[in-house]
Amino acid sequence: MLFQLLASHKDLTPLLDAFALAMMESMSSVASSVEELWELLAVVLKLCPFSTIIVDGIDEFDEDDGEWTARQFSALSMANEDSRILLLSRDSNEWLRIHLNQHPWLRLEGVNNGDIETFIASRIGGLRNRGFEPSFLIDDQQIIGHLSNRAAGMFLWARLVLDHLTSRSLSQAERTKLFWEAIHLEGLDALYSRIVEHILQQRKPEREFARRIVMWILNCGQLRVDELKIGLAQGNTPLEPHHIVDDLVDIATLTCGGLVETTSCSYTLL
Repeated sequence: MLFQLLASHKDLTPLLDAFALAMMESMSSVASSVEELWELLAVVLKLCPFSTIIVDGIDEFDEDDGEWTARQFSALSMANEDSRILLLSRDSNEWLRIHLNQHPWLRLEGVNNGDIETFIASRIGGLRNRGFEPSFLIDDQQIIGHLSNRAAGMFLWARLVLDHLTSRSLSQAERTKLFWEAIHLEGLDALYSRIVEHILQQRKPEREFARRIVMWILNCGQLRVDELKIGLAQGNTPLEPHHIVDDLVDIATLTCGGLVETTSCSYTLL
């Protein structure tokens, strides 16, 4: 947030001075403390009135850190009436409601449910093609209902689940088991943990391939297919030589279990 505000007001001399002073004061330590960064943010908002800050997924904090962060944003909001701070969260978060109950709340429950249901419906065919038959009693509408309800308005949650469910690395039994587990997984953290758990259960060559892809994407943001080929050609590769040229996109999808978004020319993390 601080550097985004600095980039937006880089010609404002008092703002540059505030950052320079903060850097000088923190030179005696390895890194600025969290409290010092919040103090700098308070100064920046005073120098840059009418700023807008949007924070998504604040409910993903654990309770202790989340409560402290909510109090900080509350204090910032009350001290800077000309600025706007928008915190996005699931409605089920009680501690967030307690600490921000003096601020306006806008309920968006159900606004994007239709879009999520449409997206899930468009992927049902892919699930069926993978041999997905969780029970002879369940139909497409029940699948859509189970997954959309658990998504709780998070499109990314639905996307991750469906990418993982349609992964060719899953057997029919694993896919069925994952479906029933998924409808009990709340939040992105639990879902990411489940996908990583699946990756760790693969054979060592597949685990190593997935590790390399994720590590390289984390370092460069987006990994092109030609870059991956070059990277795998250097030194020992966990895959057979022909895999480096053939079906590389499919192999990445298989080993990463939906964690990596693949196109014909690049990879990014979801």
